[in-house]
Amino acid sequence: LFPPHPSIPMKSLSFQLGDCAPLTLELPDLGGTSETGASLWSAGLLLATYLAEGAGTELLSGRAVLELGCGAVALPTVAAVRSGAALCVATDGCEAAVRAAAANLQVNGLAAEAHVLDWHKVRAAAEEGKEASPLAGRSRWDVVMVADGVYTSDAPPALAACIDALLAPGGCVLGALPELREGQADFVLEMRRRGFVAKEIVVPDSLRSRAWDAGRLQRAEGGQADLRDLTAGSETPVLLVQWQR
Repeated sequence: LFPPHPSIPMKSLSFQLGDCAPLTLELPDLGGTSETGASLWSAGLLLATYLAEGAGTELLSGRAVLELGCGAVALPTVAAVRSGAALCVATDGCEAAVRAAAANLQVNGLAAEAHVLDWHKVRAAAEEGKEASPLAGRSRWDVVMVADGVYTSDAPPALAACIDALLAPGGCVLGALPELREGQADFVLEMRRRGFVAKEIVVPDSLRSRAWDAGRLQRAEGGQADLRDLTAGSETPVLLVQWQR
């Protein structure tokens, strides 16, 4: 469903995150019937905007940052690179989504890698007392980010275990959580069970509004459209949360 398949038309998105140079990102146009990784999700948009508007410098500068469930555009990873993170890797369980994310990162000249990562395999390795296979030479990360990574009932234990296995001692987790998504409450409980303490990040309404103003869809026939025209989950309230032990 992702490039380079020639039969799939593409949507071009023009983004301005913070004060940095504009971005051009592409999503496959699936006529409203997309897989989850082929969509731009409001949770990722909000987390990326929050990081790009200054918080990312304090939280991410000089650190090794891993994104879980990045989808096709990996916006939080984009924001992490531009916030001065020392190393950024975007991951997803879908190989096609990873290819698309890698292409978007490369075309915008962003120094980040994209890799396939199976949460269940990481969890299984941890239960056997083994380290996960290194990504970009690292097995542990200073910051782990996830935006709207849970939407099935079986995902919370796997995601929480994956985070636990990959987070470096003293590291932090940044999450963007849609309030009404299936499995979200169970994920929060799983994180608490593993000893993580959650702190909600207060996001001003003005920043939430600016998130929607950060990008525009460039229509093939000319003109632009608001991000709400193509963003999944745009009507669902999103919480930003930071976890630490």
